[in-house]
Amino acid sequence: GLQVFGTVTKSAVATGAELVAYGGFSVSNHLRQPPNSDMNIGTGDAYEMIWFKTSVGSSTEMLISYEGGANGTNDYGKPFNIRYENGSVRGWASHNSFSTHDDVNHGVSTADGKWHCAAWVKRGQVYELYVDGEFIGSDTGSVGSNALSDANSELVIGARKRGKAPGDSEEPFNGSLALARIGKSAPSAEQIKKIYEDEKVLFQENAKCTLYGSPDA
Repeated sequence: GLQVFGTVTKSAVATGAELVAYGGFSVSNHLRQPPNSDMNIGTGDAYEMIWFKTSVGSSTEMLISYEGGANGTNDYGKPFNIRYENGSVRGWASHNSFSTHDDVNHGVSTADGKWHCAAWVKRGQVYELYVDGEFIGSDTGSVGSNALSDANSELVIGARKRGKAPGDSEEPFNGSLALARIGKSAPSAEQIKKIYEDEKVLFQENAKCTLYGSPDA
């Protein structure tokens, strides 16, 4: 499971809402899962999805990252990431530490202090970016049939891993994150749109999302 490195804050996504967001990220404060071979993407399908909120749009920050070279190196490994660049969501994938890469840039600032949802999908050899349930664009050709992730890849939320040493990170996100997920499948555009529409109500004031009680009925 995810481990807390440093101190990560938790707060309701809106006044009276039950859903919790995480924040206070820095190079030493983030959520992280150690390398896990069951998560390696290889040549198959994959996706990442995350909700984010920030008013800062003047730097390069990581929303969710799955990457990382060997400890003691400056290698990024074989990354599959959603990054925030000057207020714009951008998906990245590379099999050779960014010597070549596939990427899609939203190109529109979402640094407006409101909740937004980003999804990055690997569908075969095609990479697709979605923001707030809408298809933004795709890229293909650079990664091709090469495998993503390896024995050094780690999932980090709110920052990114680079080889260097265990626990090190960089590009922390200056904002709040919620409902992060990663999986080895490629949800359709229709599924991503439905997920966005279904989940956005959880970010309203007084929104409830918990089933209470002990019965399993």
